[in-house]
Amino acid sequence: MKEDIKINVDQGVKELVLRQGKAEELVPFREKVSVVGNLDTPYNYLKNPPAWFTAVDVKVKEEGEKHEGDSALNYSEVYVDRDNMSIELVVDAGAVWESKYKGVLKEDEGFKLFAINTGKSYTTFELAELFKMNRSHFETKDIAMKLVSELVNFQAKVNNQLQDSDDSRGNKTFLMQQAVESNIPKAFNLNIPIFKGFDKHLIEVEVSISARDFSCTLISPEANDIINETKNVLIDQQLELIRDKFSSLKIFEI
Repeated sequence: MKEDIKINVDQGVKELVLRQGKAEELVPFREKVSVVGNLDTPYNYLKNPPAWFTAVDVKVKEEGEKHEGDSALNYSEVYVDRDNMSIELVVDAGAVWESKYKGVLKEDEGFKLFAINTGKSYTTFELAELFKMNRSHFETKDIAMKLVSELVNFQAKVNNQLQDSDDSRGNKTFLMQQAVESNIPKAFNLNIPIFKGFDKHLIEVEVSISARDFSCTLISPEANDIINETKNVLIDQQLELIRDKFSSLKIFEI
């Protein structure tokens, strides 16, 4: 399909040149990088950055006079997301070669395996198997195996208590609740890191068993407190290291 092109030429213009073709693609000045790692990833980059990160470009004006330009540091910034427990360093923000170094405070895989405070439910046999296969996270293996034995035999004990009871009023729900409260220890301790790459914590964990169907969930107010309090301490520690290294680096809380 042909299109008409109208061109107005001002007086005094003797030649008009039209060129057709694709514009040359912009070649990135630097390689674009994207890294996601542990919380200290941004600082690990900043504590030993490449020479160009702080180097100031020297530019030349038309008349030949030299003056200083900007460094990549001036176009870099840090974003802090406390809800998602992350710190992200953006280098040369807005450029084609913009690079990102993101550090995330991740829960330790061992801690995640227990699904504490997540609402996940287990049968008593499933929970016993979980404890048996991960007994190294308990204070002692003997404590773990005692819990395993209690959980494996739990339903049999409950059934025996119900059979032995003389409840002419048929108050079965009450008896089941009594059995739940009496047969399983109220709490046990795990010696486990909550966050990946950080020290272990001795935390108290409760086994909550439903009297209706004997399903089990693991809860720990102590672990919840540690997560909420410690995450901010660890994030602030990293931000302090970053500020000490480059005080002019812009930091934004999102």
